[in-house]
Amino acid sequence: MDAPVRPQTLGPCRHAVRVRGNRWASVPPPQPDELMSSWLHRLARANGRSDHTLCSMMFGPVPLLTRDLDLTMPVALLPVLSEWTGISEYRLSELLLTTLQGKVTGESWTGTGCRWVLPLGVYHRVRRHHGLQYCPQCLAEPIAYARRQWRYAFVTECLEHERPLFDRCPTCASPFMFHRMHPDRGQRWGCATCGEALNMPDASAGSKYLLRRQQARLVAAAGSGGARMNCRWVSSLTLFNGYRFLVHTLTSSRLKHLAKTAIIDRDGTLRPSGTHTEFERMGVYLRRPIMLALATWMTDWPDRFLRDVRSSCSSRSVLMGDRRHIPFWIQEVLDTLPTAQPHRLTSQEVQSCARWLRAGGQAISFDGLCRALSLSTWERMLPANRVLLGEGVSGLD
Repeated sequence: MDAPVRPQTLGPCRHAVRVRGNRWASVPPPQPDELMSSWLHRLARANGRSDHTLCSMMFGPVPLLTRDLDLTMPVALLPVLSEWTGISEYRLSELLLTTLQGKVTGESWTGTGCRWVLPLGVYHRVRRHHGLQYCPQCLAEPIAYARRQWRYAFVTECLEHERPLFDRCPTCASPFMFHRMHPDRGQRWGCATCGEALNMPDASAGSKYLLRRQQARLVAAAGSGGARMNCRWVSSLTLFNGYRFLVHTLTSSRLKHLAKTAIIDRDGTLRPSGTHTEFERMGVYLRRPIMLALATWMTDWPDRFLRDVRSSCSSRSVLMGDRRHIPFWIQEVLDTLPTAQPHRLTSQEVQSCARWLRAGGQAISFDGLCRALSLSTWERMLPANRVLLGEGVSGLD
């Protein structure tokens, strides 16, 4: 058996490229849809320096590599980076994830997390969360780089190669850390932890057409700022807020029956659902069936969605919960569902149930009557129902 390949640590190269004034001699052009962290890593390697040394020479003691660089890089550093590389500030701003604000999410960047963006869990220069996905075939290309789409939570497939994305090493389950990787002489991209090759395509893996079509639509909406929904043009922020509502619906513990109806894989095994984990913190193997269920709903929206809701006996009030701000294209569908009303007991119903319990030799109590009548917690707490149940207990004792 061959000896395991040790991971190669990335350090300063022996033959560093000399700096010409305040501009690097070798500047690789940014690739389409490339991340800022990926491009800075390729810039450092092209000039024979480590990422830390490169950033220190340009920006001084700014702790960029100990935080989510693609989310929190100060805009004030873009003119400095433009001066060192000769690339316009506008082109450099396109490498950041901040362009999603106002199109995909309306939240301000906090540095710890953002809706629809996978968190990295930065600890010093190590990643603790699986917040960067990758495609083995993309890494096998002549110019390998990390895409911006690999940070999107709604992205699970590679549209170019029609293959599922991965978010961890298949051997040691370590996060994919592009900034700590570089190919060896055989153009082999090894895991930064165990050295396992990550650019070996899996011929057996294949993605579903529904997922790819929906993903292409969402990516296009994130870029253009809008999409067509039910023969109407809606803003991309409204579209993604509606998708967020549907994701929350499938992962809510109150709607497990709906999740069982919608999230079933090819083997008939129920995928984990009803958890309290945020969607962005889920692994790609959990997010993929959820996005597939949404893609199935969107094929004939809202007919399939309404059929699944009715078959799971879910009501409008349960779906809405305590949320008040729901996009109109979701609200108009929920308004067609019946509103659940609590069952109000009658005196005859309570007395009949109490006699049935006594005939069976069972003790007549408040809880016993509630179980026999199959009352929910909400129905037990109604003042009128509590009075009748109290009369039923005291009337036959």
